[in-house]
Amino acid sequence: MILQQNLQFKKRDYNGIILLYDVGKEVYFNLNSTATFIWKLCSKPIDFENILKNILDAYSGDATDILCDVKKTIKIMIDSEVLCVIQDK
Repeated sequence: MILQQNLQFKKRDYNGIILLYDVGKEVYFNLNSTATFIWKLCSKPIDFENILKNILDAYSGDATDILCDVKKTIKIMIDSEVLCVIQDK
């Protein structure tokens, strides 16, 4: 799966934490540090495996737990249209 930021969101950066606002839908999302990291990785098209590799390099912990958390976070971001699936493998 290849993902990219949904560029219709307006972005504000508050000390490394991202706030996204969709003007058309009048909704906003406050991204935690992991979601912010994923959002920044998706500034250009990137596949899930590379997202996971970057997160495993940046965060310590059990890889299985990290994988589970990343999958949940990405699903929420896709369902909320914060991220766009530009190619589904």
